[in-house]
Amino acid sequence: SSTNPANTLTDITTMLTNVDAAKLEALVSHADFQALDADSQLAVMSQVINYPNDRTVETFTRMVQADWFKGMDLGDQQRTSKIIGYLCVNGHGSADQSAITTNTLNQFLPPDGTFDFELVPITSSPGTITFGSAGGSEFRLNENLIPDGQEPLDGTNSNIRHAVSHTMAHEVNHLVNGDRVDDTYEY
Repeated sequence: SSTNPANTLTDITTMLTNVDAAKLEALVSHADFQALDADSQLAVMSQVINYPNDRTVETFTRMVQADWFKGMDLGDQQRTSKIIGYLCVNGHGSADQSAITTNTLNQFLPPDGTFDFELVPITSSPGTITFGSAGGSEFRLNENLIPDGQEPLDGTNSNIRHAVSHTMAHEVNHLVNGDRVDDTYEY
């Protein structure tokens, strides 16, 4: 719960002069956004401030409609908002990168997304990091890599960047293609 009175939803929305007002209104007035508790609304809006562009706002409007997002605890809603906000701003460098990012997010988000997004603690053998995994219709990202809270994602951390920018697209590719990874890495 936020203890800073300057971080109210009203204060946040007045700070976003570089975001299209109609798109911002569509987000904050959407029934699924309104159904979130105040801390969850703040989790979303904090990342709108951290990643202030129309793509972020439009993507968050879709994100708050996802059943998997609504079912997350506050920490995972904060992590997910960071991840998606980061991708909305940083995942569009080239045309190919933009297509991969957009297609990856579309696999999770309404209206057509069919996969669940889950953050779980994943332990790894000493000296290794498991960034994420996928199976069935569910993508899992290692929540130990992404701190909760209202600050932006730490894009300077190579492990965080790898998990968000590479692992997500890689694992979604497995889900889309129905790949089953074997212990021998043969398909």
